[in-house]
This record gives sequence, structure tokens and C-alpha cells, in this order.
Amino acid sequence: DYVHVNEDKFIVEYIQHAKKGNFSDSKLNDLISIWITNVNMMSNQPIFAEILMPSTPLGKVFGHHAPSREIFVWAVGFNSMISRNDFWSEWNIKYKLEWGNLIENTFDFDPNKTFEHQNWVEKWSITITTKTRFL
Repeated sequence: DYVHVNEDKFIVEYIQHAKKGNFSDSKLNDLISIWITNVNMMSNQPIFAEILMPSTPLGKVFGHHAPSREIFVWAVGFNSMISRNDFWSEWNIKYKLEWGNLIENTFDFDPNKTFEHQNWVEKWSITITTKTRFL
């Protein structure tokens, strides 16, 4: 699946999401609370999670998922690729179906349009109006 990824280094996974009709800040906050509750009950956990929002309507943080809708990015940090894989394996068994039902009319994502990054220093030419850290 992953080429040239050092399994024992810190990694951030960036997951592109597109807002849907029922999206609101309040709904997002409710979903974040559910996500945190679920993650806190798991044996494999990320070390942080943040949401990056674009600065303008129909803006892009980065990425190309759902080009006609406003995009935001859920960034999740892990101690290693191994801990990342363990987390998603556990998540898929315990919460994937429930989470899909919860977000159905609020936002979506394409798991094929995520990417991982292993460097702390990276230059992004973006303007963020909201950065929500919740883990």
C-alpha cells in the first residue's frame, strides 16, 4: 500500500472531507465529540487530531476531493505507520459502519484521497480560518 514509508517514524495522515447539505459547525462539534469518545475507548489511539478549514467559501485547504464542494482536512498524527495501521484496523472493526451513518448527510471523504507525511517542517501556501485540535 505505502511506498517508502519508514514504519517507525512519526506520521501525519491528512484526510480530505467535503461538506454536504446538513453541515454546520454545531453538527461538526457533535461529531467530533462522538469521535473522541470512540477513540478514547480504543486500545490503539492517535497522538493528535486537528481539523483544518479553508479561509473562503468553496476554498480548498489542499486536495481535490469533491471539487464543487467546500473541502476541509482532518489531520491525524500517529507515532508510526504501524500505530496508524493498528488504529484504522481497530476503528474499522468497531466504528466504521456507525461513523458512516452518523456523517452521511453532513460530510463525506474518499479514503483513496488521503496522504501521509513524515516531516515536521513543510511549507503550505494556505490560509486557515479555523484549526480545531481535539486530541
